[in-house]
Amino acid sequence: RQDVLICNEQIVEIAPHIDFQWNRDEFQVIDAEGKYLVPGFIDQHVHIIGGGGEDGFASLIREIQMTDCVKAGVTSVVGLLGTDHHAKSVAALVAKTKALKEQGMSAWCLTGSYVYPSNTLTGTVAGDIAFIDEIIGVKVAISDHRSSNISAEELARMDAEEAAAKEKAARENAGTAKRIGRPRKNETPAPAEPKKKGRPRLKKE
Repeated sequence: RQDVLICNEQIVEIAPHIDFQWNRDEFQVIDAEGKYLVPGFIDQHVHIIGGGGEDGFASLIREIQMTDCVKAGVTSVVGLLGTDHHAKSVAALVAKTKALKEQGMSAWCLTGSYVYPSNTLTGTVAGDIAFIDEIIGVKVAISDHRSSNISAEELARMDAEEAAAKEKAARENAGTAKRIGRPRKNETPAPAEPKKKGRPRLKKE
């Protein structure tokens, strides 16, 4: 049995007993006696806008809700399209991914679907990965009776395009990080502020 102290969404302390010295009205106590406390789970294969559709429009499944994930302990998801790439689209997938992020989840998605050439938002797999932050890869069916029977050469070409796009996106992100705070031309950089000494930490005996 352990007590867990959380402040500003960060775990501050874990101990058999945490003695609160503050006004109890300033924090919330959750009684989790007899329960397990675990980190949020990551689900890398979620049909966040709903799957199904193979047996007709009546078999389409509703899109997932943020509460559906949280109730199962899932806080991070990677969304992707299912077998139906006609009624479902990459645009709707990206929009739902953005919505989950706005609700506080960590969310990404894959472009493409079961078929080849891939369904995309910008016109190419590389473009989707390079220009849309939420898209981190591509989905395609290989060993499946519903696939497009993609050849080894086509798969290798897609893999190379995906790798190049990810490398470009990584370089752009690194360049943006370097440019932040850089003085403009003919501009004198501001003097660095002296480092502040940190507060001493109390050590429990």
